[in-house]
Amino acid sequence: CTACVPGYYSSSTGQTACMPCRAGSFVRQSGQTGCTNCTAGLYAKAGASICIDCPAGTFGDAWLGSGWLRDGFDLAPGLQENCTLCFLGKYSAAVQATTNATCATCDAGSFSTKGASICTDCGAGTFSFQEASTCTECDVGKYSTAAGTKTGVFLENFVQVEYFAANSPTVCTFCSAGFYTDSLGSSMCHGCVPGKYAYASASACTDCAPGKASPWTSAQNDTACIDCKRGSWAAAAYAQCTLCAPWCSSTERCATGWQCTWCSSRAR
Repeated sequence: CTACVPGYYSSSTGQTACMPCRAGSFVRQSGQTGCTNCTAGLYAKAGASICIDCPAGTFGDAWLGSGWLRDGFDLAPGLQENCTLCFLGKYSAAVQATTNATCATCDAGSFSTKGASICTDCGAGTFSFQEASTCTECDVGKYSTAAGTKTGVFLENFVQVEYFAANSPTVCTFCSAGFYTDSLGSSMCHGCVPGKYAYASASACTDCAPGKASPWTSAQNDTACIDCKRGSWAAAAYAQCTLCAPWCSSTERCATGWQCTWCSSRAR
């Protein structure tokens, strides 16, 4: 007779073939009459000669198979064919874990998929709450930062830009007055150009009204829009007022406002 190879056994005489060890059990040596169940934190496929450690991001409590039918028979407690994945929003760095208590909750500002060994930080312009399975884009008028700290203000095309580092934001923050963002998932807010202003949480800058002008960048409200003096004018969103033509420069005859009124007779 031929001895059964490791992973297979024969429990009675007169057999014509060896039986594979059930999933969740093993036998190391040849010529054996039975298999040994894997202990908690280990698993084995059918016909295994060894049990394998449950990898990081999983656990094996040795009771998963109880009452389940696989391959035509009921798996008894202790027969673990596969390790169980940590749930969404959780992770485990431990190898050979034996309980789901090993799976810790991801902090706000990070996320995980099933079976994760680590939590992944949300990128700039996104955020998450605790135990998240994905990160969410910041809404328009808001931004998110690495650690919620401003790293500086610099000029972009001669316009001030508030910029923030990208790593693990937990919430989105409203843009400051004078700044805006018009897109989802922003990591920075852009300063308003001269002739415009913005209140906090703006998704766009507002034009100064006709007859008013603002020379400042990142103006915070409409008080930055100054009335044009008599003899000058401005259309909407003007950075400065424009003088009326020389033949209409008399302060007595030229009206205040966004356009000049023609004089009855032009100076030559």
